[in-house]
Amino acid sequence: MGVVRNLLEYMKHILFSLIFISLGISSKGQTVIEKIALNACECIENMTVSKADSCITSSMAKVIIANRGSEETKFIGTVEGMQQAIKDSYQLVQDNCESFRTQIINVRKENFYKLSEIKEANNYYEKGNQKLQNDAFKAAIKDYKKALKLDQNFIFALDNIAVCYRNMESFDKAIEYYKKSLDIFPEGNFALQNIAVVYGFKGDSKSAIEYYNRLINLYPNDPEGYFGLAKESLIIGDLEFATETALIAYIIYKNNQSEHLADGEKLLGLIYGKLKEIKQTDLFHQKAKELNIEIEID
Repeated sequence: MGVVRNLLEYMKHILFSLIFISLGISSKGQTVIEKIALNACECIENMTVSKADSCITSSMAKVIIANRGSEETKFIGTVEGMQQAIKDSYQLVQDNCESFRTQIINVRKENFYKLSEIKEANNYYEKGNQKLQNDAFKAAIKDYKKALKLDQNFIFALDNIAVCYRNMESFDKAIEYYKKSLDIFPEGNFALQNIAVVYGFKGDSKSAIEYYNRLINLYPNDPEGYFGLAKESLIIGDLEFATETALIAYIIYKNNQSEHLADGEKLLGLIYGKLKEIKQTDLFHQKAKELNIEIEID
C-alpha cells in the first residue's frame, strides 16, 4: 500500500510539474496569474469545491501584496483586471489542480452518469438494454435513439449506442457516438476508455494514445489508462514507455486486487518477451527497480 501511494503521489507531482512547465511557468518566470493559481492549488488541496473561490481570492491578495508595483498588479487593481484575473486563475486551477479537478469531475458525474429525468426516455433506454443483453444490437440502437430524441443529453443512451456499434464492428459509428458523449461530458471515463479501445481496433495507435493520455490526466488512479497506453506503446515499438506504463498498471491492479491483474501480468510478459528478443531485459529490471516493484518474470 505504501509503495503504491508513494508512486501515485510521485506521478501526481510529475504531472503537475509538467503541466505548469508546458504552460511556460517556471519558479522564476511565473506571471502573477500563474502565481495566484499555484498558491490556490496548495490551498484547495484539502478543501471542497465550494471553498475554491475563497482560496483563489486569498491567494490573489497574497500574490498581489508580494508583487505590488508591477504592471500586472496595477491592471489587476482595476475592476476589469480583477474580473479577468479571477476568471484566468480559476481556469488554471481547474485545469491543473488534481484535487479540485477530481471534485469537479465527481460532481459532473452525478449530473451526467444517471438516468434521464424524462420517464419515457428511461423506458426506451431500458428496452434498449434488454435487447443489448440479447445481442440484438440494431434493435437496441433504435430504442436508444428514441430515448435520445426525448433527452439529447442522455449520456447512458449515447454510450450504449456506441457499445452496440462497437459490437457490430462498425467502429467509425462507435467513435461518432463516443465523441457525441464526450462533447456533452468531456470527463466521461467510460467514453474516453472505450473510444481509445476502438481506435486501437482500427489500428490508429496515435488517436488511441491521445485518448488514453486524456484518461490518465483525468483519472490518474485508474489502471486502465496505463494498461491501454502500454499496449499501444508496445504496438508502435516504444518498449521503454510500454514497460513503464505496464508496470504502473500492474501495481495498481495488484493494490486493488483487481480481476484484471492477470491481464496486466500477460502484457508485462509480452513486453518482456520483446525486450528479450533485442537483448534489453535490463531495461525492464531497471524500470521495475525505479518504481520499487518486485516481480519475477521469465
